[in-house]
Amino acid sequence: MSDCKQIINSFINPADGISRLLLKLVALWLITSVITCHADNLIMNGLLDSEQSNFPPFWYTQTSTTTQYNRSGGPGGKGAVMLTGSANIRQGGFELVAGEKYKLSGMFKTRNFKPRVFMFVVHNSGWKAQVGITKIPENTGRWIKLEKVIKIMPSLHPAYGVGVVTADARGQLWVTDLKLEPLSDKAKALSKNPIATPTRLIIPWQPRLNFIPTDKPLMTFVTGKFPPPGESYKCRYQVDNQPEKDCDIPKNGTFTIELHNVPAGNHKLKTVLIEKHSGKKVAEENFGITLIEPPEIKTDQWKKQNNLVTELLSITDSSETEHIFYAPCDGWIHISNNSGTIKLDNITLPQLPEQFQQVKAGRHTIYRENNPAGKLTVVSVPEILTYQTFYQGNDFANRYALPNSNVTNQALGAKISPLYNKFGGIIVANRNIFKAPCTAEILRERLETFYNRFADKVNGIAADECFFTSPRAMGNYSRAIRSLKIPQDRLLYTWVVGKPTTILHTDFMASAINVSRGRGRLLCESYCNVHDTLAKERTYLQDILAGTMKKFRQLCPETETATDMVLGIFSRPGSYSLNTRPEVDFKCALDLEMNMLANHPEFRQLKGVGFWGLNYADEEIYRWAYALLRHYAIEGKKGMLSRKFGFKYNPGLLKNGDFTAKLRYWKTRGTVTAEKYSGLYTKIQKRWGNSNDTYALLSKKNNQTAVLQQSATGLTPDRLYALSFVTADMNEIRHNQIVIRKYGINVKISNAEIVKTTCLLDKRSTKNKKQPRLNIWKVVFRAKAPTTVIRFDNAKAANKEELLLNFVQLTPYFTEK
Repeated sequence: MSDCKQIINSFINPADGISRLLLKLVALWLITSVITCHADNLIMNGLLDSEQSNFPPFWYTQTSTTTQYNRSGGPGGKGAVMLTGSANIRQGGFELVAGEKYKLSGMFKTRNFKPRVFMFVVHNSGWKAQVGITKIPENTGRWIKLEKVIKIMPSLHPAYGVGVVTADARGQLWVTDLKLEPLSDKAKALSKNPIATPTRLIIPWQPRLNFIPTDKPLMTFVTGKFPPPGESYKCRYQVDNQPEKDCDIPKNGTFTIELHNVPAGNHKLKTVLIEKHSGKKVAEENFGITLIEPPEIKTDQWKKQNNLVTELLSITDSSETEHIFYAPCDGWIHISNNSGTIKLDNITLPQLPEQFQQVKAGRHTIYRENNPAGKLTVVSVPEILTYQTFYQGNDFANRYALPNSNVTNQALGAKISPLYNKFGGIIVANRNIFKAPCTAEILRERLETFYNRFADKVNGIAADECFFTSPRAMGNYSRAIRSLKIPQDRLLYTWVVGKPTTILHTDFMASAINVSRGRGRLLCESYCNVHDTLAKERTYLQDILAGTMKKFRQLCPETETATDMVLGIFSRPGSYSLNTRPEVDFKCALDLEMNMLANHPEFRQLKGVGFWGLNYADEEIYRWAYALLRHYAIEGKKGMLSRKFGFKYNPGLLKNGDFTAKLRYWKTRGTVTAEKYSGLYTKIQKRWGNSNDTYALLSKKNNQTAVLQQSATGLTPDRLYALSFVTADMNEIRHNQIVIRKYGINVKISNAEIVKTTCLLDKRSTKNKKQPRLNIWKVVFRAKAPTTVIRFDNAKAANKEELLLNFVQLTPYFTEK
């Protein structure tokens, strides 16, 4: 059971409030295909069919590199998935009946398959418990059927999941034809998979409802349900009090209505889905729509810098005082001005050397009042969102954060700094609204309560957070925000995790971006894991970033200009950390992510970028994050910022910093051993994506000092470096003891001038009795020679104390110079 818990926790921990790993949903349900399944099978698409998408619809995996799909690899040409190493395929959202019996079954084939853990199970909410099949032959030689009658365990929330999971496996496992069938009458009557029944049947597709151009007055919708055999649908629609019109609906469920006689402005649109032959009304939806006159846009003076930035105007020492520029869309511009006071569209702006402003698409004037000389630059920039913007204090934010971001993000109700809009930015605050019960009515009431209380204090609210793996919550949220009454000028943003796969996700995304009169945003939590080599990381980012944006656009085209890709910056062991591999410079990993957003064609119309988790980052990473935002999202650079500073993905200065190769490359004296403790990385150090659980143990025996050292080579004299490492007391860890103290491990660095030493004592809440404490060290030093000796000892430890050391990382230190 302990092995199972370790694997489960390494995949997901909903109690954390953010996903344990970025949930890698990799399927696209094509609207033109019908997926069939056994009448009693609660699992959607158990046959793993897929016509054109690269993964079976309704399924997702968190291990795309070790999970491969073969469209015809199963018995009889069925679809099949192959799992190797540590891998999984999952489906969630089932409503099951605790205490009732079900049959779990599937077809499996193995080849030299030796796993540490194998599971084909049903789990409850939060994966607190599971039941199912946990044994399989090493070599089946052919496809075999495994089945088991199970009794469903209780669950805190009425949402269960099904998963096939392997851990540290050798060989191959193939799976297909997966079923979960209710056996008792009560189970048959009350069990269901909400993903099988779309919650809404008329979904706005393109354009957004409040941005319908009068020169192309067409609005396209999709239906979430196909007609029964022998039947077809039509849409009857009416604008305001105009005569009703009918529109036939093709078999693929996509239809377009004409609005040629509708003038510019706001209107009410009523749509009804009707079965043609029977006349039965299938669904009805009412929308608020806006037809707009397309603005005049001239592009002759534009200079496209990268995906995120376009130069709209650049003037140096002009004798003219007024200039014209054209904004490509409603959104943000960045103005740099060294010539005194300026007016934008006849409004005097604060006298600052640079600032952000929001403008409408089209023509604008900018006027330099008193000095036409000097440089004036206007660039179109993305929305730049960061959380927590003010974590390091007002002075730090004023210097680094506010000049480089235009959306302050923090908890709703937290103290608001008066500096937040100094450079023209806005504030959108988070509120977790998904606490049981989560009916549509309750979600709407919560949001309206928050707006009534905070509408005069913030520019908008960000609902925290939706998972594509929770169709029931998404459906309720979609219904809630469609009927939401919020102040006209306020925003509603929606945090979302994963990749979309089904028409239910189309409904959710369309609802989220059409709220706030088409100014809603999807904040996509793109918290990327770090891999040990640059090649692996590039391959991974192609899937997790570019692949996610591709799915967004395929399932809901308008999301391309209504999504902020928010990257994970959290890097503090013990809290949350994506900085999981000591051999990798985390600064370069973040640079790779931003570089992809700035250059990859999938992001050519990306609305926004940002970082989440600055409150879990140290000051170096904090400053580096804002340097990246300026480099790519304001200056519009294409090349890697790391190159400017000589940073490398694998610096190679120290080796084996996590002791995965035991004590190789290290010299020892006294009692030093290489050890492993289950759950050390994921549960205690809170690392994402690296679960080796290895460390060095320095034991004080007979008061003899233990020493561990390694020579670091390749340093540049007079350059600053940062040595990071983690220490803890293994007896406290083994016995779940919470003692906040500084442990007795010393560090000495030869040929170096120590600039700054910090030892962060882990002061997390003591409510969690199973979270022993850590010391998180960072030593900044100036190298005096190409080689230095990094030496650790336990001279200050008490006799018989056993102290852990791992995550020994040596990287060049970032300074602005």
